[in-house]
Amino acid sequence: MSDSKPITLIATIGSSPAVLTEAVYALHKNGFWPVVEIEIITTNHGADLLKKKLFGSQGQWLALCKELDIDPFSVRLPALHEIKAVADGKGGFLDDIRSREEDQRMASAIQQVVRMHTTVPDKRVFALLSGGRKTMSSHIMSAMQLYSRRDDRLIHLLVNEPFERIRSFYFPTRESAEHHLTSLSGDVIGTYDSKNAKIDLIDIPYIRLRSYLSKHLDYSKSFGELIAEADSRLLSADEYPVHDLHIHLNGQESGLYINGKEHLCKLEPRQLAMLATYVWLNKEQGKPYDISWHDIVKEEERRNAMSVFYRTAVEGNYAGADLKLRRISIEDFNERDEWRDYEYWHDENDEPLRKSYSKQKSQLVSALRLFLSENPGLNLSTDHLWVESGSARKAVRKLNKVPVPADRCRITGLHDEDAERLGLDDQDSE
Repeated sequence: MSDSKPITLIATIGSSPAVLTEAVYALHKNGFWPVVEIEIITTNHGADLLKKKLFGSQGQWLALCKELDIDPFSVRLPALHEIKAVADGKGGFLDDIRSREEDQRMASAIQQVVRMHTTVPDKRVFALLSGGRKTMSSHIMSAMQLYSRRDDRLIHLLVNEPFERIRSFYFPTRESAEHHLTSLSGDVIGTYDSKNAKIDLIDIPYIRLRSYLSKHLDYSKSFGELIAEADSRLLSADEYPVHDLHIHLNGQESGLYINGKEHLCKLEPRQLAMLATYVWLNKEQGKPYDISWHDIVKEEERRNAMSVFYRTAVEGNYAGADLKLRRISIEDFNERDEWRDYEYWHDENDEPLRKSYSKQKSQLVSALRLFLSENPGLNLSTDHLWVESGSARKAVRKLNKVPVPADRCRITGLHDEDAERLGLDDQDSE
């Protein structure tokens, strides 16, 4: 079952209005509910079919609601007089998309609709790729790439044969209902029962650029302006600007070096340990790794790694101590480090607690921002070092990552035993 946040479904419709009922059916059956609003983008031909086939008093929309046992008034739909095609710029509406100008009109309409709905914080947007001409699907996908948020989705439908070719089919039914497959001349080729129909909902993967670009671009600009500026920035980023992120941990010597030892950023031990934990995960994955703090602290191995980084930042690596003294010192420190305990982060119902993570993370980001402002020659922003994404309300559930490529990250200063246990025994020398 998916998140229960209300869904706005955006659908482009051409000559097959059934894709809309199929989509709502599939979303409901797959647990992506409630759908509370449907936004339709179409041509004159599509609008006529919607009025005749779906939304009239005997239309398939009411039949679908009855089939799914949902209140038809629980989903906001355009009234019949509101179902209109995209304007053609000449006082009329688009009959089809047959020219560059008509395509631009349709693209602009799609972009505006996606942009408008993705500004609503308490709703998710699901965009349907299955309806209308291919150019309409292309435009809705590019708009979602630029505007959508982490919990928005692109979906596509696959309907089993021969139901995708049966004009009278709109959704599977629990009770038997016969549908005729006809030839172009109108002859009946076969008769099929909608009880046997299946609809697969395909979640289309795509790159969501908003969480990154919104920190760099003015999202009040038009779609075309945003695309041009984003393209320019990406073309100029031939190489990631952080070529060496070096976290050194050893008591008072601990610190963060960015692009060389001349750029030392002193951080509090807890913040340095948090940063090191994300870098360690990057190195494990071989690439920047999106993960919430909750997903880190619920795993004992990860809590222990974080505690090793914190202990080394506070007390050093105990390299000069004999084995027995080192063991005693570690045990003593572990007893005092409440962050390594599962119970510190979870209540009696096993739900995550905020604790002091939010404050430490905010102080970490502030410290990085201050350091970069004092070192303008680095030409970096905090987004090059720490990225937060996701719409989770609790800070511990939001996704974070250190976006520096894993092969440009180093963690040094650990005791050999700790480094080997954490898979850092082959780390670069200082």
